[in-house]
Amino acid sequence: MVLGAPVLGAAAFAAPAPAAPAPAAAPAQTLAGSCSFTGPITPNPPITVIPKPGAHFSYAGTGTCDGTFDGAAVSAAPITVTFTNVATAFDTCELGPDFNLPGTLGVTVGSTSARFPITINLARLALFGPFTLTTPGGGRAAGTAQFEPANALQAVIQCGASGIATATLAGRFTTSAALVGALVPAHPARPVHPAHPAHPAHPAHPAHPARHRTRGHRHRRREPAHR
Repeated sequence: MVLGAPVLGAAAFAAPAPAAPAPAAAPAQTLAGSCSFTGPITPNPPITVIPKPGAHFSYAGTGTCDGTFDGAAVSAAPITVTFTNVATAFDTCELGPDFNLPGTLGVTVGSTSARFPITINLARLALFGPFTLTTPGGGRAAGTAQFEPANALQAVIQCGASGIATATLAGRFTTSAALVGALVPAHPARPVHPAHPAHPAHPAHPAHPARHRTRGHRHRRREPAHR
């Protein structure tokens, strides 16, 4: 033993404590097939012939899908397509080369719902454009988008003036590799609270005995009659 050398206790050779297990991830869901959707799109600020800095848009579409959901065949499965306040690099009435647009695709089949984080790359020319759609996990699809202003006759004037503030966007796509998303956990049912027991009836109070009021008899003293 070398003097001055540190003495290592048994604790130095003890195995490290196991790490806490990571929370379980939501089960993966897949979607494959052909889908179509439509809904209002709102650019902010309104689109004109000149691109404006800081442009954003929001979109809320609904539609259906035919194909397979988590491996099971589905027909007309309800979907939602949502983009919320997404930034665009360049958007005018004539052109819309919009890349890396993050959104969400939701699917509901029976009591099962899944959410798919999607990214769209769109190359719009005027009112029409092809796009690609991808998800994490290798999901891929290709489709087309069609824009329709609320008033087609006024759209040209609006593009040169205040801008187009709203339009309808209809799209359709077909997957080439199944989209990958996650199961949306169902909300647990609220517990039913047991009914409160009925309060026992209070016994009736006994009736108070009636108070008899006795009148004292007044005795009149008879006076002798005077003759």
